This record gives sequence, C-alpha cells and structure tokens, in this order.
Amino acid sequence: TKDWTLGAHALTAEFAGNHELSGTTATMTVTVNESYAVYDGSKFYRATQAAPTTATTEEITDKKTINHLYVTGENVPAPSMQRCTALTSVAMPDVKIIGANAFLLCTALNSVEMPDATDIGNSAFWGCAALTTVTMPSATSIIATTIGNSAFSGCTALTNVKMPKATTI
Repeated sequence: TKDWTLGAHALTAEFAGNHELSGTTATMTVTVNESYAVYDGSKFYRATQAAPTTATTEEITDKKTINHLYVTGENVPAPSMQRCTALTSVAMPDVKIIGANAFLLCTALNSVEMPDATDIGNSAFWGCAALTTVTMPSATSIIATTIGNSAFSGCTALTNVKMPKATTI
C-alpha cells in the first residue's frame, strides 16, 4: 500500500465559464494497493514484496490481480501468466525456460529480468505493449539463448534489451 498526501488545490477543477472550485486547504490521502506474488511453477503465493523470502502460505487464486511477480524454479510453463493485465514487473533470477505464450497480452508489464534464461518460447511476451526493458543473460554467463517466433511481437514500447551476443532468434 502506498499513501500520498495531496496538498491544497492539487485536484482543482475547472467548470464552464473558467470558474475554479478552490479555497480549500484540506488534504486527502489516496491509497493504492500493490499486489506482490511468488510463483513456484504451479501456484501463486501472496508476498510482501517480489522476493521469495517474503512469500506467505496464502495462495492467490486470481492471478490477474498481481502487480509484481517473483518466479522461483527454472521453468515458466505455457501459458502461466497469460492476460494478467495488472502485472507490471517480473523477476525470474533462476528461470531457464519460458514457455510459449507465458506472458501473452500482459499489457501493463513494463520490465522483465531473466538473467539465466536460455530459451524463450514462441509468443512468450506477445502483445506486452507497455514492456520497455528486458534484461537477459550476459554473454559471459550463458553461451546460447534461443528466442522463439514472435516472442516480443507487439511490444511497441520496447526500448532497452540487454542480451548475449550468441543468440538464436
């Protein structure tokens, strides 16, 4: 949960005739709930932040409410996170294989870290229009990485991709 305090006139409204609704000095607190989860390859568990040590035993049944995801294990099966439109960030430090369509149409997803990935399936991130940053293995840590057909198709905001020199696309 994040709390913001807005000062006087922060939400000033204008009406027809250019009259302002103003004069108040009260503040207002807006609360936005962030949802963190840890995924073990088969189930999603609520967490206090996107890290495995913060996972609880509470299982998340509606994965479409998750904002930040930390994936444990070495495989993200297809189509595990498909159409999770609230998802904004994913950390997959040990994942080697990302299945086809795994994150298809996660339209709010903007950053992905997958430093050990060796195989990214077809359409794995297809339609992730908000995705701007993808971090993949460095050329010194992993020799070969395969990126499937249309893996990043429709990622129209993608501006920063770090990947090894030895990559099969």
